[in-house]
Amino acid sequence: VDLLEFFILTPLPGSADHRDLYNKGVWMDPDMNKYDLEHITTGHPTMSAEELQAVYDKAWDIVYSPDHIRTLFRRAAVGGARPSKVMAMVLWFHGSLLYEKLHPLQSGLFRRKVRTQRRYGMPRVNPLIFYPMRAWEFTTTSLKLYLYYRRLRRMQMEVLAEPGIEDYTDVAIAPVTDEDTESLEMFQVSDAAKAAVKKAKRLSNIIEKARADIPVRVGSAAR
Repeated sequence: VDLLEFFILTPLPGSADHRDLYNKGVWMDPDMNKYDLEHITTGHPTMSAEELQAVYDKAWDIVYSPDHIRTLFRRAAVGGARPSKVMAMVLWFHGSLLYEKLHPLQSGLFRRKVRTQRRYGMPRVNPLIFYPMRAWEFTTTSLKLYLYYRRLRRMQMEVLAEPGIEDYTDVAIAPVTDEDTESLEMFQVSDAAKAAVKKAKRLSNIIEKARADIPVRVGSAAR
């Protein structure tokens, strides 16, 4: 996995989650504009809204920290996506959050705003206020994105110049062994993870047995 994006579980109207919470009398935000999978719209059983928001924000900060971005570049250098493609995706995903304050799926390279398009009940902004304000937003945001691009580009070039980069490996890209399935936390963290390991091992054994049972012809060749 080269890149991650995070969402907040949202009880969309018509879903089983919405029905169950409604039947239990759990609070749900009446503002449907917030039901976009990135805003808190209902109570959490163990965390306050502030704690949940803090965890959500921290998840993005961890994945797109400078140290982990360098790790992504190292992995790209030895296989998978090209380092330049990883850099472009990080710029989009992280830059949207940093400078547009939007989930990357709500944003893009440049954010488009139309003065006449407002939510129901919200007044239109005076053009003498809207356009100068939008020009300032566009200029400052574009400058910040450009400077972030320069930082990412510098990080990428530094990583590609590291001695022995072609031999880089870490636990995420190393082949999985039987010992890993017993020792790594990701394979033991839940019953679902343990069941997935058992299923994979069972399938592997079936494939190996099938290969062993296939007769091998010697001295014949297709023409």
